[in-house]
Amino acid sequence: MESSSDNTDVVTMIDLLNDEKELSDQAYAVFAGSDEKNCNGFKQRQALYSCLTCASDVKEDSSKAIGICLACSLNCHDKHELVELYTKRNFHCDCGMKDGSVTCHLDPTKTKNGAHGNSNNKYNQNFSGIYCKCKRPYPDPESSSSDEMIQCVICEDWFHSLHLELAGQIPPAAESYSEMICEECMKQNDFLYDYSEFTVTATNDPSSDADTNASKEQAATKPSTSSNTEKKEDDESFDKSVVTKRMKLSDDICHRPKNKENTKSSLTHGSAAFWKGPWREKLCKCEKCLKIYESLNISFLTDMRDTTHFYEEKAKEKEQPASAMSSMEAALSSLPRVQQIDAISSYNNMKEKLFEFLQTFVVNNQIVQEEDIHRFFRNMTESKDNQLPGTPQHFCR
Repeated sequence: MESSSDNTDVVTMIDLLNDEKELSDQAYAVFAGSDEKNCNGFKQRQALYSCLTCASDVKEDSSKAIGICLACSLNCHDKHELVELYTKRNFHCDCGMKDGSVTCHLDPTKTKNGAHGNSNNKYNQNFSGIYCKCKRPYPDPESSSSDEMIQCVICEDWFHSLHLELAGQIPPAAESYSEMICEECMKQNDFLYDYSEFTVTATNDPSSDADTNASKEQAATKPSTSSNTEKKEDDESFDKSVVTKRMKLSDDICHRPKNKENTKSSLTHGSAAFWKGPWREKLCKCEKCLKIYESLNISFLTDMRDTTHFYEEKAKEKEQPASAMSSMEAALSSLPRVQQIDAISSYNNMKEKLFEFLQTFVVNNQIVQEEDIHRFFRNMTESKDNQLPGTPQHFCR
C-alpha cells in the first residue's frame, strides 16, 4: 500500500496480486479436494453449498435442506441462491435426490429416494444461512464490528468467539490450538472433560462484564479458510506422518484419564474447549471407549483423516494453477526490456484512468455495475486503437 501526495492510500497492482494470491491459496485449500466437472457424490469431507432456490422452506425445517457439491453448484444450480458451507463430513450430494431439487445434469442415475442413499446426511442451521447461538446470517448486514468465527468440530456449526461460553474468559490465540468443541457438544459428550489436559486454557478477560455483554450483542464476520480454527500445530509432531497414521486399537487396557483433579488444564465444565494439535490421538481406543464413541455418533473423532487440516493438506498436494502474480511476472520476464517498460507504463496509465473513472461513482454515490466496468475497458481499447501511428513513446530507448 502506497501513500499519494494528498495522503490518500493507493492500492498498487502488487497489493492486488498479493491479495489475489492469498485468497486463491485459501480457496484452493478448500476446493482442490473437489471435482468441479463431475458430481462428487459421497465423500468423507467435501466443500458444500446449500441451495435456497430449490429448498425455499429450509428456514422453517432444516431437514428440507439441499446440500450440493462444487460441481453441481456450477453445472446444475447456476444462478440459484446458494449458501457457501465451507466443508462438511460424510455427506452425499443431494442434487437430484430430494424433493424440490433440480435434476442432476452430471449424474442422471441419481433419482429421488434412489439407491445412492443420502439418508445419513446431517443438516444444521447453516444450511439456511444462519450461524452461531445468535442465529445471524453471514455476512451480517446489521453488524459493523468484526469478530472471528470458529467452527465446532462435532456439530460443525460456526460460532462467534464472543458468544462461546468460556466462564468469563476470552478465547486463546488462534495459533495456540487446532480445534474447538462448543459448550453444547461438550455437555453432550462430557467424557471429553477427562481429557482437559490436552486443551488450551482460555485467558482472563480484562474487560468488565458489562463490556463483554455489550460486545456479545454485536454480530460478526465469518473467517476465510485461513482463519479456520484448525491451524497447523507448531509442534513438530503434527506433521503428515502423524496425520495420516491410523490409531492403534487396544481391546483390554483403557487409557482414558481417570484422575480429573490432576489434569493440567483449568477447563470448566459447561465451557467450550480449545484443543492442542493432534489431541485426537490421545483418545482411548479400548473396546469400551469405542462403544461410547459409537453410541454418541462421534466415532469420527478417532480418525485423523476427518480433520479439515488433513483435508486441506491433501488438497495442497495437487498441482495448483499459476496465480495471477506468477503469470504476470512470467509474461513480463519474457519480454524485451523496452516492451517491459511499455507494458508497465501502459498499466500505470490504465490504473490512473480507472481510479478517475471509479472516483466519479464515489462522488455521485453510485454503485459500480458490471456494465460500467465493461464500458471502461471498451473506451480504453477504442482510445488505444485511435492513437495516431508514429506517436512518440513516453520512455527513452
